[in-house]
Amino acid sequence: MEARRLLWISRYLPCTLDTGGKVYSARLSAAVAEAGADVTLLGFGPDSGQGPAVESPIERAVESVAIPGERRSAAWTVLSRLPFGAAIDRTKAARATLKQLLRQPWDAVVFDGYATGWALDEVEAHATSHGASGRPTLVYVSHNHEAQVWRDMAREGSGNAVRRAALRVNARRVTALEGRLLSAMDLLTAITDTDRAALTAGRRDLRSITLTPGFSGTRLPDRRIDAKTPRRVLVFGSFRWVVKQDNLRRFVKAADEDFHRHGIGLDVVGDVPDQLKEELRPWTRATRFHGFVDAVEPFLEGARIGVVPEEMGGGFKLKFLDYFFGGLPVVTIDEATSGLPEALRREVISTPNMSALVDAVIEAMDDVSELDARQRRSYTAARELFSWPDRGSHLWQNLMSVGTQPSGLQDPALGS
Repeated sequence: MEARRLLWISRYLPCTLDTGGKVYSARLSAAVAEAGADVTLLGFGPDSGQGPAVESPIERAVESVAIPGERRSAAWTVLSRLPFGAAIDRTKAARATLKQLLRQPWDAVVFDGYATGWALDEVEAHATSHGASGRPTLVYVSHNHEAQVWRDMAREGSGNAVRRAALRVNARRVTALEGRLLSAMDLLTAITDTDRAALTAGRRDLRSITLTPGFSGTRLPDRRIDAKTPRRVLVFGSFRWVVKQDNLRRFVKAADEDFHRHGIGLDVVGDVPDQLKEELRPWTRATRFHGFVDAVEPFLEGARIGVVPEEMGGGFKLKFLDYFFGGLPVVTIDEATSGLPEALRREVISTPNMSALVDAVIEAMDDVSELDARQRRSYTAARELFSWPDRGSHLWQNLMSVGTQPSGLQDPALGS
């Protein structure tokens, strides 16, 4: 059976592409639609992000159905067996809207991210009622090996005893929901080969493919780094997720004093919660928090190094692509390079931990000829590797062939 009509369950209807997860969801769903699918996207909207209001690819390529009303309050999640992200999305309005949509014929239902597992009970009941011949193909678009991410957070996350206990509870719930999703699916997509291997361990009957991201952001092919380039470091991204906040907190605390002593400035560009900024500002001297900006080019051109300081979080780091295409060489932590093609892995300066990352930035800062050479080679390598149309076509082809090829087929990763 060829999959033609796709019900794509997402967390958001992105109007602002202000996080890596939103970008991946928006671009991939739109690319699948452009490859030939008839995609209907279900999610909460309008988006509450704080980024610049731009037309997303979803608005041009897919039909969007907004779940009315607000998400549940955080307090309600204590009573749920679901992890936090899924529990706040499982509202009465969400279930009612989904059930209404399931009355239509669908060739495939896509669960975009583990938190959309709130819809699994309704979709499984629908699939069972239609029997083997009329059952839609079920697809899980994963963004991480979530069980591992949350186990790491429970073990290493900062905060008081209550917060750490809540992280442990959430980790158990994430593990359970991710396991249920994997058991129910016909096709799994992962962002890295490492995640795919972990998610398919012991599941030889689960067909899986790797879909690294594409790129559609700012490109600065003529960027050059020389002695006139400011001695500044850029950290770019959104920091609303607790894992991202912990990584940023650790980096700023490790780097600020040493950077200040060596005359190096640190620019943090993106959405940082006020509470975290207030926590960090009193003792930072090298660091500036800029929030959302309308144009990233001045920050890319005004720095010598981009940093990906992520010890936790798993998955492919989309900010790598912002740096590669924006003409910035990258210093990072070994753990964060998962999913990078070898041609790009060779060009990043990768270190074993946060302390070593800070030392590597200081050591590399004034070798401008080497920094410039790294950014040129990175741009050249990345230019051929990250195409959203390729990702959409690859997923579309696999959707059409589910059931016609052996299960457990391990397709090569795009971008390797």
